[in-house]
Amino acid sequence: MNGIVSKMNTVILGTLIMLLSACANVELYVPKEGDTPHGYYAQQITPNSYLVSYETYKPITSEEVESLALRYAAELTRELKFGVFEVIHTDLEENVDLVESPELRGTTYASLHGSNTAVTPAYTREVRVKRVTLEILMSEPL
Repeated sequence: MNGIVSKMNTVILGTLIMLLSACANVELYVPKEGDTPHGYYAQQITPNSYLVSYETYKPITSEEVESLALRYAAELTRELKFGVFEVIHTDLEENVDLVESPELRGTTYASLHGSNTAVTPAYTREVRVKRVTLEILMSEPL
């Protein structure tokens, strides 16, 4: 009986880990918007070949970045009504970007000692950006 309970606990734990991993990937798997280095995007080369990229500043492994790029390549292939894609070339980059944040002035408020303005000073920080670019060739139109 203890062996069955132990196996059931292992299955339940494994299922929970998979569900939590899927939830964590929801915030990672997003289209790139603007200049923020986070998300997937594609550039068409020919009618059936694309450069598919995924980049992020979030602390994930290079393998996870590549997996997210492959996921988008598969979705793009299906969206464009092709049956399969082949990765012709893979390029992995890791860069350190400097991000400058300007000084921010908050609301002025009055107190017993006069008025005050909340100020956040300007600063620069380093951000590690990982990017995987896949050159893919789609075939077998559906």
